[in-house]
Amino acid sequence: MKKLLLAIVILLATTMSAYALDVTLEWDANTESNIGGYRIYKGTSAADVIKNAAHRVGDVVPAQDTNPDPIRFRYTVTGLPNVDTWFAVTAYDTETPPQESGLSNIVMAARVSPPPPAPPQNLSIWERIYSWIMKLFGRG
Repeated sequence: MKKLLLAIVILLATTMSAYALDVTLEWDANTESNIGGYRIYKGTSAADVIKNAAHRVGDVVPAQDTNPDPIRFRYTVTGLPNVDTWFAVTAYDTETPPQESGLSNIVMAARVSPPPPAPPQNLSIWERIYSWIMKLFGRG
């Protein structure tokens, strides 16, 4: 199988309550006639991205490609924890059992920092307002 080139990792969205990440991966599509699909692997470091079931995010078939460009394949991995995550992709064929390629290059999606708190609103100087009110009502 041709070696895959995983080229782009785009951070698409975060949900601010739990900071779950959705990461879109895009790579050069395999053009062999017997391509069955792709397997996405992830890890908590580049060295942790290895080809085994414990690190496999899932299998992706060509019908799940969200890229209109037939030369590039795109897939979004959803609901990831908000930590730095490394990814690699393999291709597999339609043989029985399927033959799987080696890992693509490894890319990292960086964690998203939570947004800063909103700034305080309607700031005033209480002492002056209090003094003014007291004078207004003849108590100061």
